[in-house]
Amino acid sequence: MTKAWAVLAAALAVALGATVRVASAAPLPAGSFLYQISNVDPMAIGLSAYDMVILDPSRDGTSAGDWTPQEIADLKATGKTVLALVRIGEAESSRFYWDPAWDVPETRPAWLGPQVADETGVYRVKYWDPAWQQLILGPAGSYVDRVLAQGFDGIVLDAVDAYLYWGPAGKLPASQRNNNAPQDMIAFVEAVAASTRQANSEYPVLPQSGYDLLADDGYLATVSGVVAESLWFDGNKRQKTKVTRVVIPLIDRVVRTGRPVYAISYPTSTKNIDIFYDRATSKGCVPLVTTRERDVLAMQARHPPGLPPTLDLQTPLANIDGYQSEKPTFTWTDAGADPAGYRVNFSGSEARQQVYTFPKKAPLSGTSYTPTASEWKLILNQARLNQAGKVYWWVSANSPTNVIRSTSARVLHRMHPLVPTTVFWVGAEPGAAGPDSRTTSAWDSDWVNHFGGVDVPFTHGIDPDHPYWPDFTPLENPFYVALPYNDFTAAGARRGNFDLIVPWAPFQQYGPLDSAVKNHWIRMKHNGAVCYAQWEDVGPWQTNDFRYVFGIMKPKNKKNLGAGLEVSPAVRDCLGMLSIGAVSWRFVHDDETVPPGPWTEIVTTSQITP
Repeated sequence: MTKAWAVLAAALAVALGATVRVASAAPLPAGSFLYQISNVDPMAIGLSAYDMVILDPSRDGTSAGDWTPQEIADLKATGKTVLALVRIGEAESSRFYWDPAWDVPETRPAWLGPQVADETGVYRVKYWDPAWQQLILGPAGSYVDRVLAQGFDGIVLDAVDAYLYWGPAGKLPASQRNNNAPQDMIAFVEAVAASTRQANSEYPVLPQSGYDLLADDGYLATVSGVVAESLWFDGNKRQKTKVTRVVIPLIDRVVRTGRPVYAISYPTSTKNIDIFYDRATSKGCVPLVTTRERDVLAMQARHPPGLPPTLDLQTPLANIDGYQSEKPTFTWTDAGADPAGYRVNFSGSEARQQVYTFPKKAPLSGTSYTPTASEWKLILNQARLNQAGKVYWWVSANSPTNVIRSTSARVLHRMHPLVPTTVFWVGAEPGAAGPDSRTTSAWDSDWVNHFGGVDVPFTHGIDPDHPYWPDFTPLENPFYVALPYNDFTAAGARRGNFDLIVPWAPFQQYGPLDSAVKNHWIRMKHNGAVCYAQWEDVGPWQTNDFRYVFGIMKPKNKKNLGAGLEVSPAVRDCLGMLSIGAVSWRFVHDDETVPPGPWTEIVTTSQITP
């Protein structure tokens, strides 16, 4: 999302004659929520323990059934945050804006499309058309204006995924498609947000559906959270793996911003309901199971709303290193009043599609768990599921009254254990640090000059203020490594599957001369010493060993004792290594911070130099 789109969104709100309204806004709660759009009993909702409720602005979809400002105020007085559901990607014939003349196809406006299959009275709309947008967010009397006047605390935008129908990925004939449909929906959502936030810059606007738009940074910055539907189950069936694998990483982007994800699903079996609540909570989402029609005040006896968070993970801390030879003890506390049985869950799947739970038989009565050697091996091998070496763990508790609680997950990182490691350096002649000259790197045709000289491995330590520098001031980070993967082929073309292999690549934009892996940080450990460095070359010996670099396999290379890592003289000295040693390593990920040290005195930012 460019700044131009943000400007366009604000300009659109003004161009459509948007007026300043008085809008209230409460902080979005992260405890529990109810989603009910029909058969609503405000008194019953007010007496419930839910923190937030999503309602249709009308009891029955008509203007005569609109909730009055007093009714909304009374519901808010019970401590509830109340959001309105507004459909912006489709039109409904029951709504206030519908002209009876539109019942006849020949007299419909150009922006009104065909009826949505299996939804009586619901129609496709060309939502980018100014006439439709004026009905939604235009001058006094628009849909948004009416909702604000009713006193709702925020808005949930429905049918945001309408761009899938109209856009280039849809099934319409080419002449009827809008190739700019996703960008037009982004601009529309931003315009709605700009309109609602004229009087209150924090007014909540949350999309429901349209998850792939969350890959856009500007759109992500605009929305206040997300309502996510059917993440793990489609009714009582498991959600398709290909859907979950695509959607969950996008939902994770929202969670990492600290904004709420309200996850709603419709399973009916006790087992699937339990799984949904557990998976959603482990991902940091706020879960709700209700009917697909959303026509009841849903109450799940095993997952009641209003429970305070009583489980708290203690050790290991987040982002610790996981070694095969070092089994940690997992501990937690429970401030709940009732005793409970506990289980510890582990998954390497970002989407929680595969989960191992221990113990397998009777639950734990205490608040700690130490895996056996075979269990720990199985746990660490879960890292193979995400190309990033991550293993997630969380705790679930079951009370004597069959109330189930779960924690959000913590992550530990599987280290590539004791990888044979050799030393190389910028400017090394052929045979000095492998068979090839290192005057160039895989990404820099003039590496020596860009580094500032030859990084002679025997001249470090001359400057007491910079003991890891060579005998000159380097222009790039002297803490560098080589790993046996290149996201470009030898012919200079980017590998077609790189964004499926490199775990941080899917949501980044790369220019034609931008490597997805160059400059990335890794963390290393050798005999107790810890060091960080940047990835600046490819090797040893291999250029596409992704199953090792981003997986749990051993290096393909069989030379030099099967070396799978090359380190610079600065890294060698920092780790206290000889010319060859056994180093454990892993990537540093976006949710981590590289600690300050000699490796951060100079940071390399250059990209490919052909």
